[in-house]
Amino acid sequence: MERPPPRTQTLTRALGLLTLAGVVFATLYPFGPWRLQAASPFAFLGAGLPRYWTGFDIASNLLAYAVLALICSLGWAARQAPLTGIAVVSAACSVLSLGLESAQGYLPTRVPSLLDWLDNSLGALTGASLGAVLNRAAAAAGC
Repeated sequence: MERPPPRTQTLTRALGLLTLAGVVFATLYPFGPWRLQAASPFAFLGAGLPRYWTGFDIASNLLAYAVLALICSLGWAARQAPLTGIAVVSAACSVLSLGLESAQGYLPTRVPSLLDWLDNSLGALTGASLGAVLNRAAAAAGC
C-alpha cells in the first residue's frame, strides 16, 4: 500500500487546482453567449500572429502558465525524472491552453490567438523547467 502524500504535497496539489480554475476563469470570462464565431474553433492556428498585441498580454500569458506549470511540477511531477516531468507538465499545459483558446472561438467577446497559445506554451515550459530544478534540489537535500 502506498503512503499518502506529505501534507505539503497535498497543499501544493490543491493550490494547483485553484490556479487551474483561475486560468480557466480568466481565459473564458465572460462565459456567454456561446456560438461559433469562425469556420472552426481551431481556425486561429492558421491565422498567423495577430497584428496588435501588448506587452501586458504577453507577460500575463507567460506568467499565468509558468505559475500553473511550476505548481503542477511541484505537486504532481516531483517523483518523475526531470525531463519526463518537464515534458508531461509542459504538454499538459499546452494542450489545456489549446483547448481554452479554441473555446474562446465560441465567445463573441473573446479572440483566440496563436500568439496567446505560443506564449502560454512557453510559460508552461519555463515553469515546468523551474519546477524540475526545484524538485531535483529538494531530492538532493532529502526533502
